[in-house]
Amino acid sequence: MILNYSWAVWLAWLLGAFFVVDGVLNLVGIKPVKNSFKRWNLPSWFHLFNGLVQLVTGLLVLWYPTRPLGLLLGALICLAIFAILARHRDWGHFPPSVILLIVILVDAWGLRLI
Repeated sequence: MILNYSWAVWLAWLLGAFFVVDGVLNLVGIKPVKNSFKRWNLPSWFHLFNGLVQLVTGLLVLWYPTRPLGLLLGALICLAIFAILARHRDWGHFPPSVILLIVILVDAWGLRLI
């Protein structure tokens, strides 16, 4: 029964869905994403690379045997985002990334991975 899963499993599914949707949006190359990447002086193809990495991350998080690897990759993505934002002093984009990292860490803790 689906209701018998722990909150950490539900959170992992939400994180996986988030990364899959975000990956697809990056692959499609919606204008706000492309504009942000351009503002940060990233190559024009970066949205494709980012989308693929996020899509893979989401799929890894969704599949139980690879969930720890997916959560680790998600945390590394957050750290890369922090580096880009700090380099360009784009402090307004920090809060969502910090929240995402906290949610990943809480889920890893809930799944007893850390």
